[in-house]
Amino acid sequence: MATSSTATLFGLLSASLTLAACAAEPVPQSLSDHRGDPTGTLGGPADGGTRGDLDPACARLSVRAEPVPAHLVVVLDRSNSMCKTLEGGSDCAAPTSRWQLTTGALEQMFKSSASSGIRASLIGFPAGANTCQPANYMTPIVANVTLPDPGSLQAKIASVGTSGSTPTRDALAGAMQYVAQIDAKTGGKERVAIVLATDGLPKGCADANTVEPSAALAAQIASRVPTFVVGIGPDLSALDRLAQAGGTGKAHIAASVDPSAIAAELGAALASIRRAVLSCELSLPAVPAGETLDPAKVNVEVKSGAGRMTLTYSAGCADAAGWRYDDAATPTKVVLCASACDATKVDVAAEVGMVVGCETKGDVR
Repeated sequence: MATSSTATLFGLLSASLTLAACAAEPVPQSLSDHRGDPTGTLGGPADGGTRGDLDPACARLSVRAEPVPAHLVVVLDRSNSMCKTLEGGSDCAAPTSRWQLTTGALEQMFKSSASSGIRASLIGFPAGANTCQPANYMTPIVANVTLPDPGSLQAKIASVGTSGSTPTRDALAGAMQYVAQIDAKTGGKERVAIVLATDGLPKGCADANTVEPSAALAAQIASRVPTFVVGIGPDLSALDRLAQAGGTGKAHIAASVDPSAIAAELGAALASIRRAVLSCELSLPAVPAGETLDPAKVNVEVKSGAGRMTLTYSAGCADAAGWRYDDAATPTKVVLCASACDATKVDVAAEVGMVVGCETKGDVR
């Protein structure tokens, strides 16, 4: 898959959105007041009123859209086994320990300029020697840090010791409660993802702390909050099940015996997660006071060097060149499907816009 810089992506997602009502229907006064909008953004009057295969006689109201904010909730394994070294010893301070390799990769991501536009929160597990209650994991060690971060996250990680076993299920349950708090504060308008960084399968606790119950938890929120899995160590293929349930396909496992190779693998895994969370998502535009937004009258257009194209709505992204809502029943965001997203990343001149008021191309009902 070809990619462009984060700056390019953010420039793309900052593209203009166009609010319109089809001329075949009554035009609300609040919209008709803007029919003479001089900007001509994405098919306004200045470019002759063409709109791909949509009715060119639509009224226009141009608005600016910001990219959907991204938030990574990192759930970091701090069990005793993280101190294991590639040489077979146990020393958390050793550069070849699982702890140093994992936290080093996280620190690189936290301070990278490519992480601009992401906020991060850090949850460590187990809490204490071996705590198996979700409530102990719903409050992060450090929360809501804007990236790139020059050192606060790194300093907090450095101060965290290791102990206990691997209560993965309870840590994920607590992280989900924290995500619910984020949703409540942002009205669900933030792109949140959970990143589980671990060196082992769930272990310890007497409350069904195994892969399947952990996967079942991830599946509950996968449609709006993906769960990524980053693992270091041998025999972790079972974690693929957790990643699949979390909507991210496959766990990123670094199993090499070469520390430089492991560092590179972990870094590449986290970079791919960063790109995924900075995906092609746009908030739906706010409509004028007194108006409502009909989800069946929204269209997404891409304007590029190749011309203008209206994308097809595809609820499950079966059409990889289409788009979908984050939640078809109560949508707050538009999400470009895989190949549509990739195409706009490749074309630095591409602009994404929305036309509201004309019947959606594709079956939304």
